[in-house]
Amino acid sequence: MSNYEKKEDVVTIFGRRKILPALDNNRNMSDDVPDTVIFELPDGKVVSVSTKQEIIIGRKPRDEDPDVTIDLEGYEGHKMGVSRHHALIKLFKDMLILVDLDSINGTFVNNRRALPTKRYAILDGDEITVGRLTLKVHYNR
Repeated sequence: MSNYEKKEDVVTIFGRRKILPALDNNRNMSDDVPDTVIFELPDGKVVSVSTKQEIIIGRKPRDEDPDVTIDLEGYEGHKMGVSRHHALIKLFKDMLILVDLDSINGTFVNNRRALPTKRYAILDGDEITVGRLTLKVHYNR
């Protein structure tokens, strides 16, 4: 039996350490994060959301689906490749960060792919693409 076949060497999702990776895009975080941010949706409509809560971008096609903060179902979210829970944005150590929630069609920050489990700084004016829908982020000053 090799070392890799020993039972104690098997790693499962239950035995993994929680890893918090550093910010992947290492951007200058000079902008203060406001209490609310504005998301400009694909049709120009704006949605103001508190940064005191976790912001879930996705779609909610049925009442029994989990809630989302930014619901893209009305923008043909399913056809445009938006997962039900696509991406998470939250305030973390005085920074607004985005994490792709292992979506099938990917999340992009300013046209750069956001890898699942990595954290990306979100600043005023950034564009977030989920599937094939793009949202623009504005800090409410």
